[in-house]
Amino acid sequence: MSVNFVEIALEESPIYDGAPSAAPYRVSTNKLYLPARSARLVPDVQHLDRSDELRGIPGAPARLVDAYLPAGALSVRAYAQLLTWLFELAGFQGAVTAGGATVTGVEQTAVVGVNALNSATINVVSTDGFASAGTIIIGGAAVTYTGKTATSFTGCGAHAAYSGGEIVNDNVPVGASKWVFTKREAVDAQTAQIIINYRRQAQKLVGNGYGVSSLSLTALGELTADLMGLLFKRQAVDTTTVPAYPSQSIPPFRRRELRLTGLAGGGRFADFGVTITNPLERVFSLGLGTPTPFPDAMEHGDEQVAVTGSMPKRVLDPDDLDALLSGATFAADARWRSTSNIGATNAPYALRIDMPACQYVGGAPGEMGNQRRHGLDDVSFFAGWSEAAGYDCRITLVNDVTAIKTFA
Repeated sequence: MSVNFVEIALEESPIYDGAPSAAPYRVSTNKLYLPARSARLVPDVQHLDRSDELRGIPGAPARLVDAYLPAGALSVRAYAQLLTWLFELAGFQGAVTAGGATVTGVEQTAVVGVNALNSATINVVSTDGFASAGTIIIGGAAVTYTGKTATSFTGCGAHAAYSGGEIVNDNVPVGASKWVFTKREAVDAQTAQIIINYRRQAQKLVGNGYGVSSLSLTALGELTADLMGLLFKRQAVDTTTVPAYPSQSIPPFRRRELRLTGLAGGGRFADFGVTITNPLERVFSLGLGTPTPFPDAMEHGDEQVAVTGSMPKRVLDPDDLDALLSGATFAADARWRSTSNIGATNAPYALRIDMPACQYVGGAPGEMGNQRRHGLDDVSFFAGWSEAAGYDCRITLVNDVTAIKTFA
């Protein structure tokens, strides 16, 4: 019996009309079944209009099909598993650390009062905020901590007055995976095969060479994606596939789980949203042996992948207004930490979007009125490149996905 489903599988190379099924045009055996709110693939038929021809008739010849520019859209909630595929399609590439491996952290500061000679509470924040265990060096003495933030150490003696701890290990528990996404450098885009199976209409649509040209995430955990593709096909309905969806017991990331930091001294946040713009170009390369109305290559555009968004403020704070006027940069950090742990581990599903050199690039003081509070409205930001950090946006995702590309 057929069922409605949306299936995504990454492609080895962008698959075009007439591409062979062997390497390097294979489809991954790792399948994502999307718990979509809505999904759509469209052929976007381009016609040749001949109404400008002189033919001595009071009309025009029938239009000819000239080309197809496949497109589409997705709407889904931000489940930790599916984000792995979508970030990969949106101009980023992920490096995964399997559970049980060790990742070296960076120096963190742990300030302890000088009078706390016998015990101290030290706020320990790991490199990515996701570690569940590790070691901190206090005055040359190693102390193991198990908490994610505040941990009490006793018996530290004189070491308790030391300021400046260094996290030595960031351990990813067995059963969890840590994905770090940075921008792709390749010319050809990462694409996917997308299948939408229509049960009651007894047909399925298959799109190949599809990338994500725009991916937007709100504080509420609502995710939307605009799609561009190379190939659109209609086939008979799939009556054999049984979709394997993410467990219903694992919630998507929600506003209640978001912790947002931004400009030091700035006002309270009213909302947050982020958009990855991934300029893609469909190419008719003119090099195919068999003519086709479909484009045959999907490339990254000359413009860089950009990360922008909005972070309006509830009050009109002078620090925010000054930063808008001066174009000053500041570190912004959005972290979602799920209320659900990964399997049997004590590590939660988590997402971090780290932008070390943000700028306000838009915004306006709230309209004056007979009211108590006036905010900074329509605040838009741009993630600029940080020379110190060596990146403009880095995305870290902790989930239970071990692989998204396996080609057999």
